[in-house]
Amino acid sequence: MVDLEELNAEFQAALDNIDVESKRNKKGETNMFLKMSMLLVILILAVGCGFFPAPDKPDGPSTCKVGQKVEFETEGTDPIDVHLFKWDFGDGEISDWDNDNEQIKHRFSQKGKFSVRAKERCPLWVFWSGWSDERKVTVK
Repeated sequence: MVDLEELNAEFQAALDNIDVESKRNKKGETNMFLKMSMLLVILILAVGCGFFPAPDKPDGPSTCKVGQKVEFETEGTDPIDVHLFKWDFGDGEISDWDNDNEQIKHRFSQKGKFSVRAKERCPLWVFWSGWSDERKVTVK
């Protein structure tokens, strides 16, 4: 939940740091559009994380062998269907943000139990999700 008092304080601090002297009209009034634009940006940043539901729990194998190439897949939640995904394989390897990679292949280099998860964002960084539920993988 967003703390509105804290958000308002951040908004006021941001406004105090803007050179509004150059944004005044002929009557000397501060441009309200500028203030509202700043509020919108702050709201987007404050609410962004978690605003987007996390992608579905990845589908894929629950067991594999060391060095075997395995494929994982998830379903995104972006309503306009433009996704960038980041994958965490639980073995220390995390992918870069990649365009529309709802499917990804990976090779585990050691035995163990790992948790694979994904998160999603829009290309403009306006909205992003937290991590999905984890797919448990045992590498033998």
